[in-house]
Amino acid sequence: MSVEENKEIVRKYVQDLLIDRNYDHAVDQVGPNFKIDRSAMPEAIAGAEGLHRQMDMLNEAFPDLELQIADIFGEGDKVAVRFIAPGTHTGDFLGMAPTGVKVLWKGNVIYEVQDGRVQQAWACWDDVGLIQTIEKASGSKAS
Repeated sequence: MSVEENKEIVRKYVQDLLIDRNYDHAVDQVGPNFKIDRSAMPEAIAGAEGLHRQMDMLNEAFPDLELQIADIFGEGDKVAVRFIAPGTHTGDFLGMAPTGVKVLWKGNVIYEVQDGRVQQAWACWDDVGLIQTIEKASGSKAS
């Protein structure tokens, strides 16, 4: 597949699974051994079910989280995306009570696309910045 086709596959994956949260399409969009290696997590997010759980947790903490593709580019079977995601912390997040603070979460993800599906991803999100924004709003430090 061409780089442009791979970019379109990633755009569709982002729209259907991450933004619209329509997991009925997951089997057509991710490979059978799909995983996301997140820099801040000790274990990879495994399978469409793991992705679904991760997105549900984020949606509960930030129900208005608006995931946006700021940049997308690729080479070969890799597609890189720079994300921005504004939202409001209105639910529990990693043990931190809701603060109502507006956040701007940023991240970069590299996707591997083969056979017309996302096979794996490597994600680096500014979790430290997100947590610091929430802590500042709550006036405390998370333990």
